[in-house]
Amino acid sequence: MPSYRRPDAPTSADPDEYIPLSPLLPIDPPSMLPQPPQNLQLPPEQLVAGYVRTSHIVPSACPRYLPAQSILRQTMYDDLPADMDAALASMTAARRAFEIQKKRAPQLLLSYEQQWNCVDRYVHPRTLASNHSHGITLFLHHSGGFSRQVWEPMLSTLVQRLSASGADVIDEIWSFEAVQHGDSAIINDHAQRDVVDWSDMTRDILNFLTTYLPHEPGAALDTVLQPNSLCDSPLRKRKVVGVGHSFGGTLVIRAALADPTLFDALVLVEPIIFSGAFHDRGAGPGAGMLRFLLAGTLAKQSVFTSAADARAYLAEYPLTARWDPRVMENFMRYGLVHGNEAENDDSDADGGQGEGREGGVRLKTRPFDETVLTYGWGAAQEVWTGLSTIDPRISMHWIMSGKSAMWTGGRAMTRRTVWRRAVNSSNVIIPDAGHSILQEKPDELAGEVFTFLFNKYGRLDTVGFHGGLGIAKLQGLLPWVYTMHKL
Repeated sequence: MPSYRRPDAPTSADPDEYIPLSPLLPIDPPSMLPQPPQNLQLPPEQLVAGYVRTSHIVPSACPRYLPAQSILRQTMYDDLPADMDAALASMTAARRAFEIQKKRAPQLLLSYEQQWNCVDRYVHPRTLASNHSHGITLFLHHSGGFSRQVWEPMLSTLVQRLSASGADVIDEIWSFEAVQHGDSAIINDHAQRDVVDWSDMTRDILNFLTTYLPHEPGAALDTVLQPNSLCDSPLRKRKVVGVGHSFGGTLVIRAALADPTLFDALVLVEPIIFSGAFHDRGAGPGAGMLRFLLAGTLAKQSVFTSAADARAYLAEYPLTARWDPRVMENFMRYGLVHGNEAENDDSDADGGQGEGREGGVRLKTRPFDETVLTYGWGAAQEVWTGLSTIDPRISMHWIMSGKSAMWTGGRAMTRRTVWRRAVNSSNVIIPDAGHSILQEKPDELAGEVFTFLFNKYGRLDTVGFHGGLGIAKLQGLLPWVYTMHKL
């Protein structure tokens, strides 16, 4: 695969390219577990690519920066705006007012309204049997507009390749979901506003990894994860590889900047990162790009008469028509909710929406909330500043688009970005993939993740003993292993 060539000498940066990292709010320790949402229904236990998947929720970081009101959302969250320019101008004004207040009187923005993150655990059968860590833990964060299960087509190929190579190095996989996406969006719909702060979503990651990630892979878990003992860190017994796509990659890097001990490696799939010279105003390199992206997201239809109607629309919509068929099936199952269930903060017992069901459906992630998310792209500029200071112990592997560098500031900017921290770093370009690599080319993405993981972890002595077993043989033991695990 091609890659961005390392510059012969470090490139200099103009002073206006450096946007300093904003400090993160402290996270209140969990003195008492909040009352979980009512009528909570998550997907049931399921075997996915030979791993046992279970769904859980954790309290989001608290407090958060949120405006007290959501005037725009009340009128725009499900309807296409009649005047797109006026709608985007109103959202821009709301964002600027938020940023001004955050600088002048941040205490007025503090919200203690509890939100929740949904997270899926995929655990290897050998880990259920031994309740021990022999390999690595993957932590996944999706891109804008998707549910946490969007990784499953890629994971299926990745796991098959690792098993075939005799290097089943992954003990557990945790797929994390942002508060305004997927099932998390249904739970937190009442708490969404006209503005979202990426720093709070970074704090959600930190909160999960430091407080709620179980000490040992394979442990028996409640649906509502319990906080760990404050005197023992779960990360001491794990090698965590953070994998993030698009804004999810940006958040994973920001988390590594906040606490370098969290990760052993980062796999960054088209993360939204660029310097302060790239902006939407004036004649700079990003002129007009933000409006183009925002308008395309806000104009997305969100409500449909049926799941079949939604499928037909997604098959024709420019941003979704290029998806791999398996990703489309995954989205139809996990990305939609029936209208009456959404109103009751309730979703399907299996987490999906088959075409056989009657009644209207809508996207779980509302286009308005996805558009609001994009307005927070200032965090991408802060992360670009901090890239050079990431702990050199953490391996970084960038997987980038060959078709377009729009989301990463153009080809020249992207080359500077992937080499901004040159030590212990690598990158690859997937030539025929756009920004939505995970959705368009899941097999190619799995191949690149496999190569990185195999080269770094495939020869772990402790893994070699189990690698010879392979997933196919272990699957035959699953009913017994999982029954014993539940006792």
